[in-house]
Amino acid sequence: MATAAVAAVASAPAAAATQFTVNSAASNIQVSNKTCLGNCNVTASLATFSPFSLNVGQSTEFNFANFVFTGTGVGSANVSATLAFSDPFATATTAGTVGYLTFFGALTGGALNWSTGTQTLTASNGASFSVRFNDLVGVTGGRATSTVTVRLLAAAVPEPATWGMMLLGFGMVAGAARYRRAKTNVTYA
Repeated sequence: MATAAVAAVASAPAAAATQFTVNSAASNIQVSNKTCLGNCNVTASLATFSPFSLNVGQSTEFNFANFVFTGTGVGSANVSATLAFSDPFATATTAGTVGYLTFFGALTGGALNWSTGTQTLTASNGASFSVRFNDLVGVTGGRATSTVTVRLLAAAVPEPATWGMMLLGFGMVAGAARYRRAKTNVTYA
């Protein structure tokens, strides 16, 4: 009986990867308090997001926001960002400052520094993951893309019904092992 239960646990599939879906409607990037010595401007828009999967310990980096620098001058601005996930349900926010130098939008240099480091989030399903808005350095060509790194720290906690099904399965394995013990009658010739 114990052997059957151990075999059932040993043959159980590994934990499934956690699926991540960015909620584009709830995510945003905003540029405010723009200052410029000259005639320059910076704008930002969200990148296009695709769903991704991670196993515990894995990480991925993806594009978060696209910046466009125009005009001629030296400028700075405040930037605020929200990255919302619909699966697993969680939200990360940060703010930062962008400083830049642009010459007709063609020759551009600058940097974006986020004020928040790595954030650890616990989703509504129990999954734990970290989100890091990556600093942006060395803007060239009038355009730049800011990235985010997500790392899965712990998988989702199974629902109570899942635990019940697992215990029921173990009971059935134990019952089957016990039922197979048929009495053996020995007869001598």
